[in-house]
Amino acid sequence: MIMTHTLETRPVDKFTLAKLNSIPTTGLSTQVQNKQN
Repeated sequence: MIMTHTLETRPVDKFTLAKLNSIPTTGLSTQVQNKQN
């Protein structure tokens, strides 16, 4: 997977990434771990 390239080429993903960046790091890490589990 080339997720970085996808985020750079998709405006929608950039918007989503911006929203994720507004979430506290601890909250984001918890969400990622929940998805992986």
